[in-house]
Amino acid sequence: MDVWYPNMDANFDWDDLKVLLAAYREGSLSGAGKRLSTSQSTASRRLAGLEGQLSAQLFDRRPGGILATELAEQLVPLAEQVEQLCFAMINAVSGTETQLEGTVRLALTEGLSSYVVAPALPELRTRHPKIRVELVIGNHLVDLTRREADLALRLVRPVRGDLVAKCIHSDPWRAFASPTYLATSKQKRKPERLDWLTWDEGLALQPDNRWLQRHATREPILRTTSMSTLIAAAQSGLGAVLLPQTFGDALPGLARIPGILPDLPRAKLWLVGHRELKDVPRLRAVWQFVEELIAGLARRS
Repeated sequence: MDVWYPNMDANFDWDDLKVLLAAYREGSLSGAGKRLSTSQSTASRRLAGLEGQLSAQLFDRRPGGILATELAEQLVPLAEQVEQLCFAMINAVSGTETQLEGTVRLALTEGLSSYVVAPALPELRTRHPKIRVELVIGNHLVDLTRREADLALRLVRPVRGDLVAKCIHSDPWRAFASPTYLATSKQKRKPERLDWLTWDEGLALQPDNRWLQRHATREPILRTTSMSTLIAAAQSGLGAVLLPQTFGDALPGLARIPGILPDLPRAKLWLVGHRELKDVPRLRAVWQFVEELIAGLARRS
């Protein structure tokens, strides 16, 4: 999408606005590169090219990141209007699709991806061979209104955007460890005596982390940002981990620790999508598949 400005020597490309918005939202060129699925150096070069077209500086480069100039602050709301128009056009075209084919981007956490969804993708491919799935993995909430994903599995219900959300599962929290750890730690089956594995301080507000802060008297022996690392460490016999019951029961090499019933709100899993795209065949098919997948896990728990 090109927009021509009389005071500029070249066409103004929508991709240039993407760079502006990514840099503004992330506050760093490395973050902008990740958001645009490119490198920091490419993001920096594209931003410099945009500033060259405008003959003006949009961001002050600082050691800790970048800071928007007054001009950038003025341009961002306008760029967001163009962004919304582009998404509206894309959604309008997507809404006319009638075939079960194309790409579906599903955002979810690392744990759900590695242990639940990815192992089930061969079944989805058997059902719908023309549907391609891209898994957007991370603990951060992607913005579905900006088409960062088509669907999302979230632990919290969205409060903004024209989205449809369905709670597809609700689970109590339980403590899990390997049979080896349980066999050698019979005297440790109280929260204050267990060797806990949990999230790092950056995820201190996670409900399981908050519970451990109240009940564990010793510092956890492992902290990490990776769910797969927590699970691998627990499976190896290093210590205990808090998990939603259905998820923990589905993992090989782990068993519930008797007598530990965390007084935590039930873990809820929400399936989220664009309201205006809910009837697009490929999205509806993946939505239904994910619902059935989680329901199957719950029945086996």
